[in-house]
Amino acid sequence: GAEDAPQDAEDAPQSRVSTWGRVDLRETVRGLLAGTLARPAPTVGAIAGGTALFYRGKVNGLAGESGAGKTWTALHAARQTLDAGGTALYVDHEDDHIGIVGRLLDLGTDPDAVAESFAYFNPHERPTAEDLRELAAIVAELQPALVVIDSTGEGLALHGANPNADEEVAAWFLSVPARLAAVSYGDQPGPAVVVLDHVTKADDGGLWPIGSQRKRAA
Repeated sequence: GAEDAPQDAEDAPQSRVSTWGRVDLRETVRGLLAGTLARPAPTVGAIAGGTALFYRGKVNGLAGESGAGKTWTALHAARQTLDAGGTALYVDHEDDHIGIVGRLLDLGTDPDAVAESFAYFNPHERPTAEDLRELAAIVAELQPALVVIDSTGEGLALHGANPNADEEVAAWFLSVPARLAAVSYGDQPGPAVVVLDHVTKADDGGLWPIGSQRKRAA
């Protein structure tokens, strides 16, 4: 009968590899001591003296007060990336294409590089699962060194997440910035994903991202 028919390969149960197993650290220790494994180092967004700000394959936070220059800093890193012949991707929840391109041109970015190698997205609705899959696929195709999400608060709002709810913030970080940072380019690390965020007012006792503790930790 039909109940005895073999399952299609795509319908067959898939074996699951758990991430909860203990990680064997012996090779890691040997590699770091021998110098055959490199410690993570920032390579994107150079500042005076040659030091860089952002780590490839990681989610990086850039937090500051309104008007402190967060977007300008991110765009300066984008200009450096384009100047080096690379690609940058910008997910913009706060401005529009005229404002962002205008700032890049003000920074002296080559217009042709902006038109060809600066991938700009300006979403104003909650992303579907398909939207996020397509965005990750575009990152894999273009292989940008830098991905900017401007900003965390607006991204959370579009996702329907409460910035003060730890579990909702964690879900957004996993489904958007962490997912993009995890895209690998063969033997090369994925993009430096930079999320811009606002901080509490200075008179509140400190300068840290607004919202839940999970948001600050992420």
